[in-house]
Amino acid sequence: MRTPGRNEFEHRLFWTGIDDRGLELEIAGVEFEDEILVIHVMPTNFRRRGHNG
Repeated sequence: MRTPGRNEFEHRLFWTGIDDRGLELEIAGVEFEDEILVIHVMPTNFRRRGHNG
C-alpha cells in the first residue's frame, strides 16, 4: 500500500513479507526519488496479539 508522505517527494509504503525463518513481517518504509528507507519491521502476530488480548 502506498500513502502520501510529508511532502510531494516522498511516499509511505506498507507491505508484508516472509523472512528466511518463515515468520510473517509487517514492513513500513518511506520512498524517496531513488531509494526506500525502511523505518519499521515487526512480526504481524505482535499486532494481532495486541488486538485480541
